[in-house]
Amino acid sequence: MGIVVRTGSAQRKHFPLAVDGFLPASVVVPLTQEARCRCTSTVEPGQVVQEGDVIARPLFSADTDHCALIHAPVPGVVDAVVASELPDGKQDLGIKIRLSGRFSYLGKHTETRDDWQQKNPDALVRSLAQNGVVNTFSTAAPQSLAYDIVQSREKKAPLLLVRLFDESPSRLTDLLLYETFPEAVMRGVAITARALRAHAVALLYDRRHRVPDFSAYADAIPYGAIPVDTRVYPSGLKRALGAFVRSVRTDEPFIHAGDADVYVDVSTMLSVCTAIADDTPVVRRYITVEGDCLPAYGLINVTLGMSIAAVAEQCGGFIRTPTVIIINGLMTGTTTPSLDTPITKSVKSISFLSAHRVYDGRECACIGCGDCRRACPYHLAPDILYEHASGWRRADALLVQSAALCVSCGLCNAVCPARLPIAEFISLLLSRKKET
Repeated sequence: MGIVVRTGSAQRKHFPLAVDGFLPASVVVPLTQEARCRCTSTVEPGQVVQEGDVIARPLFSADTDHCALIHAPVPGVVDAVVASELPDGKQDLGIKIRLSGRFSYLGKHTETRDDWQQKNPDALVRSLAQNGVVNTFSTAAPQSLAYDIVQSREKKAPLLLVRLFDESPSRLTDLLLYETFPEAVMRGVAITARALRAHAVALLYDRRHRVPDFSAYADAIPYGAIPVDTRVYPSGLKRALGAFVRSVRTDEPFIHAGDADVYVDVSTMLSVCTAIADDTPVVRRYITVEGDCLPAYGLINVTLGMSIAAVAEQCGGFIRTPTVIIINGLMTGTTTPSLDTPITKSVKSISFLSAHRVYDGRECACIGCGDCRRACPYHLAPDILYEHASGWRRADALLVQSAALCVSCGLCNAVCPARLPIAEFISLLLSRKKET
């Protein structure tokens, strides 16, 4: 494990760069790592596995080619298939592995390979799926990058849009990774662009930080570096980014940026570089760990399947009991009640917050203040959509259809004085409409 420093208060420990951390005695790897594909175990209790072995494959044969496979993050013995809580609060089954034996990848020096530049794009797509790369551009709906690429190829001239900052203002994972590993990130972008057969690449970066250097691959694919004012929220969500690109780049092909293109983040590009250039399956990932309950915080490279409790221990253990544990940021994240929750491929950050940093979350009835309407960047009526979704009052059919414009930015929740879960109910409303 390695830690990239985020400077904290004088009372907190400062980790030196790239500290080797401990490994957990056991891991629990959930069988659900992406939104659209559930996997089934291919191993049995008592079976010996090596780091990087495939331990789960798609449940349905139709997903075999494009679903991200799941690999053993550590060598060891399969203990059992156990009940596991996912970071989003849902329940699932997970494969428990007790650590033992030698590592196949961890601690081994690997030469970065450039033969991907000669590989057929279809072969690259298969490698992305086989090495377990999941696109975490949307942590609420992560899905196999191979699947995203295949779907987008149906567009005549697909674009690759790369977000080099975090969509949630309370999280710095992607920005820190971009600042720390710029060459690996750009290599991942070039690999993904080749797999997609992208017509061009849009590199969207925080205008207060470094301009991305894609010059090493500029001969192979056109690109544009586009600065974004990330102080304006929600600037990093899919629909907002597509509209922004079209507004500032009226030239071909950027003027056609839309939902059918592939949108990726820094974390995914690092996974691509690891999977293709380093020929290593995705078994670890960087997450930011923070909160006033810990004596230290930073960007940590953790083993998938490691529990949240073990991550906290890596940072020195708790100096006070957390009241709330938030996964993936205060605006767009979720809470988990259990310290046993394992790290999955979609986790980017964990916040351990004590009681004095948590507001009174008790709900009351809507007071009709209209704050949610004023806050909504797409001028919806979140209060009415909430009332409809909760079954309290039916809304006009045309107004209900406007829920499709919601980007789940969470601003309605943030400003609601009644502390109603408006965004969650609108998401529920949308999921019901998809089912019918």
